[in-house]
Amino acid sequence: MEATLTEKGITSRHLLVGLPSGAILSLPKMFLDPRRPEVPSEHSREENLIPYAPEMPIRSEWFVNYNQSVSRVRGIYTAPSGLESTCLVVAYGLDIYQTRVYPSKQFDVLKDDYDYVLISSVLFGLVFATMITKRLAQVKLLNRAWR
Repeated sequence: MEATLTEKGITSRHLLVGLPSGAILSLPKMFLDPRRPEVPSEHSREENLIPYAPEMPIRSEWFVNYNQSVSRVRGIYTAPSGLESTCLVVAYGLDIYQTRVYPSKQFDVLKDDYDYVLISSVLFGLVFATMITKRLAQVKLLNRAWR
């Protein structure tokens, strides 16, 4: 059992649990919060507390190693990567398994369809507009000085 670790600690924490079946479960820490109310109130919603349930819901997307299994997990090691949204995970036992985990999704990575041309043209337009307004301001000051 190990918790996810990032450089600045901005992302939400997940608890990585090695199961006897060979799976590695990434359990969000909010499910382990002892303050979870049985009946949600306005105050608990403000603190993002989920309602208490006696059974722990385990979703298939929480398994880190998908269809790979790590036999007899003896330990899990986590380390921060260069990105704040990413945590590196190594699980070892009879096998060694390494992967990346995104506890709060990839909030610091640009999408593949990011429009570089649009942002470059907007930036170029702003620089051009700044140079023009600077020149117009100089001409206006010169005209004002001659009056």
